[in-house]
Amino acid sequence: MVPFLVKGTLKHGHPSSSFETLSELRMLRYAKGEDVHELLSAEDAQSFLEEVIVHNLEFALREPNEETRVQMSDRELKKAFNLFGFIMSEMDLNGVYGKLVDEVQMVCEQRPIRTQKARELISLVNRRFDTSGTTKKDKAIRIYINALFAPSEGAKLQEGKEAYLEFLDQATETELASESLSMGEYMNATGLVSGYHALLLRFIVEKNPNLVPICLDLNDRGIAEWEKFHDMVSNLILETVSWDNCQCIYGLARMLGKNLFSRRAVRIGLENLRRIKINPQVEKRL
Repeated sequence: MVPFLVKGTLKHGHPSSSFETLSELRMLRYAKGEDVHELLSAEDAQSFLEEVIVHNLEFALREPNEETRVQMSDRELKKAFNLFGFIMSEMDLNGVYGKLVDEVQMVCEQRPIRTQKARELISLVNRRFDTSGTTKKDKAIRIYINALFAPSEGAKLQEGKEAYLEFLDQATETELASESLSMGEYMNATGLVSGYHALLLRFIVEKNPNLVPICLDLNDRGIAEWEKFHDMVSNLILETVSWDNCQCIYGLARMLGKNLFSRRAVRIGLENLRRIKINPQVEKRL
């Protein structure tokens, strides 16, 4: 009974996938109380199936990723889709929602360099579940949803790049300070960065550089580092930060907070990276 091994077995194809399918259907009978096992309670079976669904969302939602589509035949995909469709139609999904929230929190607390999995999970919960309630789970997941899609009042009211850039052009210094504070706090709380954060940071670097420490939620050491290497860091932001690679802002803030720019080797390394000319074909792919 190891939930995260189910996907690999299903992807392996017949007969392994067929045996796995029968195993999940048997667990569903235990979860519904239609059968009894002396070593397995209905609650344990329900919890197991919830974990299986969380680890196999591409099957449960009929949204297989590219790797899965290549690896599995149409027949095997249909088998997996039908299995999870049936299980979800027979189960209470409130537990799945709770486990998804737990998974998001667990992944984000590790502060991973690659945040794609966390972003996909958060987007999924935002699309498929009602998070407007007042439970602990609702409040917890809304922090992560807001961190990505509405990290400030301006971003909430002005959806999309163009609308938000227009808002920034007309915003007062007080509004910019409020935007910077909100985005910095969301980034520090979740380890995730929104595309709106990149637009704001690039804007204030040129127009209101005094707000950069707030936007990056810097500690005292980070503020001192920003003031000392203001020109170099500003150039890095303007040359590298964009909507599509916004997550790099979190790494920049941590570098400033740990005084890494004070190390000559780090500064030289960054300058060398800035001067590297990327092959046109590689640049196009990026």
